[in-house]
Amino acid sequence: ATSTLTSNSSSPSVTLPASIAAGDLIIAIMMQDGTGTATWPSPWVEIKDQSMGNGFSSHVAYLIASGGETAVTVTTSIAERSVHITARISAASWHGTTPPEITAGANSSSATPDPGSLTPSWGALNTLWIALLGADDSASPFPITGWPTNYVDNKVQLTSPGGSSAVAAIASRGLNAASENPGVFTMTGTETWSAFTIAVRP
Repeated sequence: ATSTLTSNSSSPSVTLPASIAAGDLIIAIMMQDGTGTATWPSPWVEIKDQSMGNGFSSHVAYLIASGGETAVTVTTSIAERSVHITARISAASWHGTTPPEITAGANSSSATPDPGSLTPSWGALNTLWIALLGADDSASPFPITGWPTNYVDNKVQLTSPGGSSAVAAIASRGLNAASENPGVFTMTGTETWSAFTIAVRP
């Protein structure tokens, strides 16, 4: 599911995918204009809260669902616009208790965000790998012209209409490997970005 906040707020509402059932794993990604932090309500667990000094912040959290959830309201330290991408991994498709793992994250300014290599704690299994990026400024970075090699599933790119905000994109693949290093995204223009790799244990 995707959602955008097109006016400044410190309590963005993030839309979740439809038909959430008990035991599903929900991963929520929020890219926010400005440099701030985010607080997710319990029982959400934050796994990334990272600011770039000159323009935007990356926030990632997960939830083991009770069933029926439709949205989550996040509290942020700044009132800004944001974009949100959320994913539902069905209860039958993931481990059930092992949290998703994420890279420390790469940050730079270029047209080729690189999520970096991840070696999850569970070793070589049929892992779901997710490459994601966030970038400042809804005007110049998108559309994406190139995706990480072999990341052909769940390709989503999201911008916020109407002025300064942030952008976000994800893509995924399934691969039995002990580690994975996705290739780069290619954006339309050079911009400040953060990029990450997430692994979900099967």
